Amino acid sequence: MTCKPERSRSEDNGVLLHGNIAQSTGALLGGPTEQFSESLRKRASRMDLSTLGMSLSTMLSVRPSSPRRADSTVIAQARLVPLPRLRCNAARQKHGRLFSMQENNPPARLDFQFADGLRAIAALGVALFHTYVFTGLTGSTQALPDILEVLRLGKFAVPVFIVLSGFVLMLPVARRDDLQFRSGSLEYLKRRAKRILPPYFAAIALFLLLIWAVPLLQHPGGTVWDSKIPVTPWGVVSHFLLLHNLSGETVFQIDGPAWSVATEWQIYFAMPFLLLPIWRKFGGVVAVAVAVIAGWGIHLSVPSLDGAHFWFLGLFAFGMAAAYIVVRGIRVPHLGFSVAVLSISSIVVIMFANDIAERRAWLSETALGVVVALALVWLSQKSLSGSKTPAHLVLESRPLVWIGTWSYSAYLIHSPLLGLGNLLLLPIGLPIGVHFLVMVVVVLPLSLACAYGFHLIVERRFMTSHQSHGTTTPNEERAVA
Repeated sequence: MTCKPERSRSEDNGVLLHGNIAQSTGALLGGPTEQFSESLRKRASRMDLSTLGMSLSTMLSVRPSSPRRADSTVIAQARLVPLPRLRCNAARQKHGRLFSMQENNPPARLDFQFADGLRAIAALGVALFHTYVFTGLTGSTQALPDILEVLRLGKFAVPVFIVLSGFVLMLPVARRDDLQFRSGSLEYLKRRAKRILPPYFAAIALFLLLIWAVPLLQHPGGTVWDSKIPVTPWGVVSHFLLLHNLSGETVFQIDGPAWSVATEWQIYFAMPFLLLPIWRKFGGVVAVAVAVIAGWGIHLSVPSLDGAHFWFLGLFAFGMAAAYIVVRGIRVPHLGFSVAVLSISSIVVIMFANDIAERRAWLSETALGVVVALALVWLSQKSLSGSKTPAHLVLESRPLVWIGTWSYSAYLIHSPLLGLGNLLLLPIGLPIGVHFLVMVVVVLPLSLACAYGFHLIVERRFMTSHQSHGTTTPNEERAVA
């Protein structure tokens, strides 16, 4: 397939630009404008824009023998109008079958700080959820006020991370007509590995050392921490192979939240070798549908893999679709209203039908993924149009953006430290309400402080300058787990 310049009014505009440049340059050189203009038009008919620019530079570098002042009127008439842009129409038509809506050209730069704010809220939500479930002995939180059950919503932050990951990783791909990674699939996987694996391996090694050094963490104590021990040899090996999410015996060992890192790592391979090839051949709708059906199919046909949450493949594809819609400028009718209604509906269902949402997590989290993807489209399009909303003011606030830059460390580090803090408090015999308050006011901040230290010492070494300063652009491929 060959790529040819589109033939449209822009070509006539391009000729007009060449003519205006000729008039202005002729005046600057002090030569006959008409003769120079005709010469340049002939050259332009045989040159592309870059060659024409080099030719102009060469001619302008020659000092005229009898210089005269340029005619400012002629110079002012040189209008910058669009020139024909090289575009593969066949490729764009083939790869653009996501919606039957007109696409616009990709924006010059994407800078979505709200994504860091969203990461921060998700990470804090997970941390508060774990603070709640780690408090006291297993089941003792039932004595706490029912209003605190809202903290269980934090478990649904993980699907938010997955959709965000698909969104951010698809941004640079969606800008290309061929829907390929700029440096190839292998280079993409190398960047993914460099970004998420060193902090992950360091965290696992750190907590293996902590469990070995603190006898209190080695024996069951009737708390949620019991699900993290004992640490078996295969548990250690499977964690370093990122396969621990495939077995119910190892999925929560050592560092409970790390199961989603393994799941996301496995999904990374599906993007270049499954989802994008299908997208390029059959379009985005088919690719997203295949992701959802495949994820559901694995979950329903192999119940033993339930802990891996393979339905997250569909959520990742939702994020990819959201990025494609944003980059290609596709307009979704009534988007703001849809996001508001679906968001409220999701919260109501999760709060008042939590048992059903948990038993059918593959359905409830898929539905939540749709809401998050639509919200990302809405937030992105508002950002690009310059019409910031109250949601932007919150998500782009400095504290949340700052927390978002080290949210990966917070996600990796907080859980075992909460477990240890709870075990240290148990012998004191505090009332459950006071115990929970100490967990929130003392133990949680200390665990997050340790997470920030881990970020400074370990994670930041493997981040780009954009990532460490809280900027999401299409030139970076950033982990959001």
